Amino acid sequence: MSGQGLRDPYGGHWAYDFGSVFRTTLTPQNFGRNSREVRRRMSLIAKILGAIKTIVTIFAISLVLLIVLEVILSVLPSGNPKNLSKSVETRPAPAPAYWGEHDPYTTEWHPYVYWRHEPFRGKYINVSDQGLRRTWNRPTENADNRFTIWCFGGSTMWGVGARDEFTIPSQISKILSDRFPGVQVEVTNFAESAYVSTQELIALYLQVREGERPNLVIFLDGANDVYSGYYNAAAGLPLWEWERKKDFNMGKRFRRLTQDKATLARLFLKATAVYHWAKRQASSGRETLVERDLSPGERTQFSDARLSQLAESIWQSYRFNVSAIEEFCRPRQIPTLFYWQPVSYVTKSASIQPASEGSPLQQLYQKSYALARTCELPAFRYLGDAFDDYKENFLIDFCHLNEKGHEIIAQRIVTDIATLIPGTGRSDADSDRPRPKDTRYTGFPESSAPTRYSQAHSQEGHAP
Repeated sequence: MSGQGLRDPYGGHWAYDFGSVFRTTLTPQNFGRNSREVRRRMSLIAKILGAIKTIVTIFAISLVLLIVLEVILSVLPSGNPKNLSKSVETRPAPAPAYWGEHDPYTTEWHPYVYWRHEPFRGKYINVSDQGLRRTWNRPTENADNRFTIWCFGGSTMWGVGARDEFTIPSQISKILSDRFPGVQVEVTNFAESAYVSTQELIALYLQVREGERPNLVIFLDGANDVYSGYYNAAAGLPLWEWERKKDFNMGKRFRRLTQDKATLARLFLKATAVYHWAKRQASSGRETLVERDLSPGERTQFSDARLSQLAESIWQSYRFNVSAIEEFCRPRQIPTLFYWQPVSYVTKSASIQPASEGSPLQQLYQKSYALARTCELPAFRYLGDAFDDYKENFLIDFCHLNEKGHEIIAQRIVTDIATLIPGTGRSDADSDRPRPKDTRYTGFPESSAPTRYSQAHSQEGHAP
């Protein structure tokens, strides 16, 4: 075999083939030279493969870390208590268990009204399959003498800051059940976080369309109608309407994906929890890689004249909704009561200092509530001053109440309801009689009183 080279069965020299780059003929004369060349080239390939392996490993580790971060941020509560003004925090101990149930809450799409809470079962907060907050009602004893009340409003009426048994609707049910034991009082909480009065009007219509008829309908508003007017820079719109516009146009953006890869990248980024976490940090004033989307109101330079005009538009929009509700309910013989709730921007309580002192938002609240204060509609009651004579602070942020605050508002509302319950044989003098212990507010268990509400919700689709 020596001296002849290695021959293949067809008589040619054996080809050492690693592709065209390595094709060469091995003979005793060139074997040593070609072996060194092969080793050099193999060493180069090994280095290239090692570099590729390192890059792939780094990419894989980074991807795993991003996935882990995405999962962690998607399950953590989205609360950002630093957005709250210390001047409107209550003094009791915190309630992590309560906020642990509240903060992660999610909503689902509902026709006409946009959203409602998803069903939830917890120790302090329970939401039915219909998206309604649980309300305390006395067990049925007298079905023949039933008095049903429907409550509408935003997150304050829904009960942010209170357990199921101590929301405003539950407090109304307790007080009336004790005051009128011969009447089977049944209260349903149709309120929903961030609802404005137009959404409440539609929600009422949808319920009555199903054939139901309550004996009384109550509306608690003010905070969200003004809040929405500011951030939309227009009256009469739901909150985050500019976001709904973007959602509606999403189909057009998807159709452009084949021509615009950058659009696809932006859509993917905005669907991640990492993006929304960075967005929440932007809303708290900290530096972040992602700039928070500004609402139309935040992009507007409001003059005093424009704020006055917007306040007038907000009030007229609300007045129109009140008239529409009354016109709808009158032929169906459904009494109505309307209230505007307390907010820190207008209260005169010495223990409550308004957040964002001097801001356009505060000025808009003051101008809008000044119009509400002078309203002479027979069914309207102004409760913006409900806490003015108290030394204690009942607000946990600019518009949400602790449980004692819920009870005070309920007592004010019950004063009006009591005159509408027929055939009770009771007088308002009976209201001074102490209530049974099991229906009286006794406070949260130790170290369990809610003290804050995450304003981050107002940036993520969950509102006041």
